[in-house]
Amino acid sequence: MSVPKRSDGMFRPRKRGRKLLTQKGYRFRIYPNKKQEELISSFFGCCRYVYNICLTYRKDLYVSEKRNVSRYECMRKITLMRSDPETPWLKDCDSMALQESVKDLDRAYESFFGKRSGYPKYHKKHSSVQSYRTEIRTTPSVSKGTVSASRSLVLSGSKSRERSVERY
Repeated sequence: MSVPKRSDGMFRPRKRGRKLLTQKGYRFRIYPNKKQEELISSFFGCCRYVYNICLTYRKDLYVSEKRNVSRYECMRKITLMRSDPETPWLKDCDSMALQESVKDLDRAYESFFGKRSGYPKYHKKHSSVQSYRTEIRTTPSVSKGTVSASRSLVLSGSKSRERSVERY
């Protein structure tokens, strides 16, 4: 039995065993203040740095030893880099966002080997597209114009276009 996909991409049905699971995705438009903009731009930089370091690591290891690197090996390398005194600023970034950038690189390699796209390229600082993803492990609750996703992130505002992010 096939369930039609919605055009907005909010519900992605997935079969597991005999049950049909539905994954929900939430997309928010935020209007951050200056301090929040600096925090978000540092997250962009950390994710870009991790992506580029892992791409270099995978390239170098393939050239020298002719072996491929799994995403989990890259994630272990990121964990070591976070405790390294040369890159202390990686501790300030969300670990889930760093792992998502490693997953993005792994997906890029899968697309390359599946002949769906070209070889992965380095991310540039001055690109027109700057984004990062993070995983929220709890279900967001919506009440009176405030979307609460977890203890550390609260999106507030009305149903109109006014929204801001508060970190506490």
